[in-house]
Amino acid sequence: MRSKFLLFWMVLAGLALLAGNLPAASSIYGHVSFVDNGATILHEDGSQDDAVVNLPISPGDTVVTGEKGSKPS
Repeated sequence: MRSKFLLFWMVLAGLALLAGNLPAASSIYGHVSFVDNGATILHEDGSQDDAVVNLPISPGDTVVTGEKGSKPS
């Protein structure tokens, strides 16, 4: 009985360690944290936005910068 109890707690501790290393479901999205000399975000749906701090970036979006980070013409 004691070995089953110990095995249960060892398995539970192992699962807790594994779960702590998994990324959160919402972590696949990012955001712009810094902008210097401008940039443009091209969204997967074809729309575009000037990059500003805290602008969400989704999978499939493209960050475009020109020479030295300037906006493309």
